[in-house]
Amino acid sequence: MPPRKRKAADSDDDDFGSESSFNSGANSADVALADDDEVEVSDADSEVSIINCRCGNFEHPDGELMLCCDDCDEWSHVKCVTEVDRDALPDEWRCPPCVLRRQKSDERKRIAEEKAEAAKRRKIEEARKIDRRNANLSVFPTDLALNITFLDLSSNPLLNALPAAMSSLKDLKTAFFSDCGFRTFPRELAGCPSLEMIAFRGNKMTSIPEDALPTSTLRWLILTNNEITALPKSIGSCTRLQKCGLAGNRLTALPIEMAQCKKLALLRISANQFPEFPAWLFDLPELAFVGFAGNPAAPTPTHNLPLLQEIPFHDLTIQKNLGEGASGFISQAFWAKKSAEDGSILETKNIALKVFKGAVTSDGLPSDEMAACIAAGSHPHLNTAIGFLSHHPQNASGLILPLIPATYKNLANPPSFETCTRDVYAPNVTFPLKKVLAILKGVASAAAHLHSLGISHGDLYAHNILVDKSSGFPIFGDFGAAFIYGRDETRSQQWTEGWEKIEVLAFGHLVEDLVGLVVQETSTEKKEEDAAASNAAIEDSSSAIVAKLNELHRKCTLVSVKERPLFQDISRILYGLNV
Repeated sequence: MPPRKRKAADSDDDDFGSESSFNSGANSADVALADDDEVEVSDADSEVSIINCRCGNFEHPDGELMLCCDDCDEWSHVKCVTEVDRDALPDEWRCPPCVLRRQKSDERKRIAEEKAEAAKRRKIEEARKIDRRNANLSVFPTDLALNITFLDLSSNPLLNALPAAMSSLKDLKTAFFSDCGFRTFPRELAGCPSLEMIAFRGNKMTSIPEDALPTSTLRWLILTNNEITALPKSIGSCTRLQKCGLAGNRLTALPIEMAQCKKLALLRISANQFPEFPAWLFDLPELAFVGFAGNPAAPTPTHNLPLLQEIPFHDLTIQKNLGEGASGFISQAFWAKKSAEDGSILETKNIALKVFKGAVTSDGLPSDEMAACIAAGSHPHLNTAIGFLSHHPQNASGLILPLIPATYKNLANPPSFETCTRDVYAPNVTFPLKKVLAILKGVASAAAHLHSLGISHGDLYAHNILVDKSSGFPIFGDFGAAFIYGRDETRSQQWTEGWEKIEVLAFGHLVEDLVGLVVQETSTEKKEEDAAASNAAIEDSSSAIVAKLNELHRKCTLVSVKERPLFQDISRILYGLNV
């Protein structure tokens, strides 16, 4: 269908003539048409049905040249249409509302196409993920596609061997075999050329052969709750290793070759048999999260601990479940404190109850978590215990904690498979600089308090920080990976500062994350003419503070661990910054 030509009018408001009438009656002040100029008007378009010009004038003077929208058939005065050249009118033209409608329609179509394409990709990826947990498998399945990327055969206790053909799974990145029957780490996994993540939690595994690890690709290794007595020296060749979970084994040492794992960021060696801490770990440049409680070298002290009141289970009324962590269940409960003499109620309050599972977790032993939580004492930015549980029907251990108001939310989500050891923040989340400073000041103060008592938290992550939505006031909790390393006179400076400066790196990651999410606030209370100058001053001040936070991040993440600041120095810097 040929494009429609533009239309012109020169007679009256209701009747538009042929092209000769346009030429003969045109107003030279509006448009001059040469003798050979042509303006084509089809029979169907010979009448103006609707004039809807942006100028608000719904009439047309005699001889006024006009344009008709090809979408809505509404007319506009040419002189009002600034986006076109009146001497070279386009073959097609659309009024601004129709242009906007088309743009929105095109955008909706683009988004729909992107969603459909993403759904298609997800479907393809999901088809490459195999989950056969609790499938009563006794042998490795033989019906797997060769292009799978994810394989979870956990909770099949009779499964204890892998086929030699594992190397044909060339795209396999993740392989989980937790709670199976592997007594020896299978050598077959070393032949998987893309394998990055491996888990053999709870297999009663005793040994790992020297040639069993996929050394060139391995990033994530979880061997929690086994009976392993030694690691192979070849683990030192795992230069991409970032996360290593070894809690609940029988290790007495780590191979010195592991000092070459320069990317190692998270290490859990709690609940083992270490007579001493491997000192070379203090020099690993990216090590930020360490669990070491429950070893002979880190005995749980029983002296100088804060005295906590005993709270019988029968004084509590469980109201609702709040969540489940690696070490236990957390519930909201109503506490009616009763008199020991006559049973009368002395006090009532809502509290949080954490009942421990009792088994070794990925972080360590619940008893060590309880000891560290109690030893931490009271601090405004710490979620520490107000009592310990007694008389539980199943004799379970537990802690009574303050109930955090609903206005507090987790600062971030835990690391994903992709991020490995770094938290995941909600999409498009931003924070005003004032709130970022409030969070960093509170967490630094809490960390300084812990290390003044010789306590390493071991899990200084944003997902373990609750933040009030309005004020930014932070509460730091979850002592699952914590242990008491001590600060008495028998401890060396390398020991005490080493533990603290490992955790300073974790804090440096938090600084980096939050500074990257800062959004500039503008003034809305002043008059408009004053607001620009005020906002410029705020922006200058904010830029200076952000620059200082970036410098603090640089110091906290120095490759040379010994040169990093301590938390008291960090707190002093932060409390000197104000928006």
